[in-house]
Formats: sequence, C-alpha cells, structure tokens
Amino acid sequence: HVRSRRQRQMCIRDRARALTRVIGCAARAGRAARGAQGGRVSVWKLDPTGRLSAVCTHQRSGTITHAVYKPSRAKSAASAIASGFAVAEQPPFYFANDGGAICIADDMGNCNDTVSLGMPLAAMLFYSAKEHLVVLTRALVMAQYRAEPGGKMTQVMKVKLSVSGGSDVGVTGCAWLSDGHLATASAEGIVRVWDLADEDNYVLQLNDEAGALANERALSIAYNPAKKLLAVGTNGGRIA
Repeated sequence: HVRSRRQRQMCIRDRARALTRVIGCAARAGRAARGAQGGRVSVWKLDPTGRLSAVCTHQRSGTITHAVYKPSRAKSAASAIASGFAVAEQPPFYFANDGGAICIADDMGNCNDTVSLGMPLAAMLFYSAKEHLVVLTRALVMAQYRAEPGGKMTQVMKVKLSVSGGSDVGVTGCAWLSDGHLATASAEGIVRVWDLADEDNYVLQLNDEAGALANERALSIAYNPAKKLLAVGTNGGRIA
C-alpha cells in the first residue's frame, strides 16, 4: 500500500512540468484543479480507490495564483442511479493569474475569460448563498460578481477597503465565518468582518488579559465551523 502510494506521488510529480502555485478542490465531486507557473491549469479526478488521474488541462498567460470551485449541488440517490452518474455533479471552477485575469472552466475542456481586474488578487472565494464570486485584490479592492449564462460575469458590488495603523501590505488572510460573513486580516491590530448580505462590517480587537497582543498585528486567519472558533496568527508568532 505504501509503495503504490509513493508510485502515485512520483507519477504526479513527474507529470507536473511547472511549479505548483495553487490547488482548488471540490471534495464532494472528487475533483482538484492545480494552477502553476506558466499559466497551466490541470484538472484531476479522484476515484473511489483514492487514485488521482488527469482529466484535462487549460492554458492561459502568466502565473496561476488562485483557484476555487463552485460548490456542487447534491443529486438525490434515485436520480443518480437512474442517470448513471455520481450523486454529486461535476462543478465548474474559477482561476486567476497574477495579472488579475479570471477565467471559468470545467473538466470537459471548456474555458472562458470572464473578468480582468488589471491587478493581482489577494484572495478569491465563492459566496454560495448568492452564488457570487468574491475577490479581494492586493490594492484593497473587494468585488462581487454574479455568473451569467455563457460564462459571463456581472459585477454586483465593488468597494475600496480601508486599513488603519499605516498598514500597506493589503489583505494577508481571510476566512468565511458563515455564508456571507467574511473575516479578513490586513496586518492591523484588528480583524475585520464583512457582512456581504447587508453590506456592513465590524471589527474584532486583538486583546488578552495579559496585554501580550497589544502591539501585535493579525496576519492569518482560520475558522472552525464545528466549534465556532476563530484563530488569528500574529506577526509576533502568537495564536489569538
């Protein structure tokens, strides 16, 4: 078992001709999209035995920096058996290069250019409740796009984010707290939470009883939805 796993890993490495920069996954559908330097995006399929096999590739310019799948919608077991397909559909995914050009693609070889922001992205996420693509740029711009028929994208919101304390590094980390509430870190002494449904925001202050976090800045974020806990990594090497 160990040997076969190593062989599969070596095969994957050998077939990767460029440095991997990002991987987007659709766990329910058993798909993964790998973006690399040189603009190549490879789509992989996971079979029931845990083996990965290449499905297709897409090619664009620049370096691929972000990839995110549109969450798949589960089909009923009866409809899946009747149609002969898996219970989960094979969803499309979005990827972006280092110039801010965003494409929508699938594992059938289809790939369409959608939006060009003209600036590199800091994050790209999918807002499931509204079926919007959410992007944050390094220049502190947040935008939402709605998918239209034919692979087109319509901008539904765009706002310039503000940061305090002289931070000029942009968004350094983000995580969904719920569907519509996005937490971001920007090297400040706070975490900002954006309510995308109501277009509002509020802040969470970094503090503790001992005052150890008073002069530290939030850089990274992770959220545990099961326990509803938000973890924040700081520039001082602490987890708040």
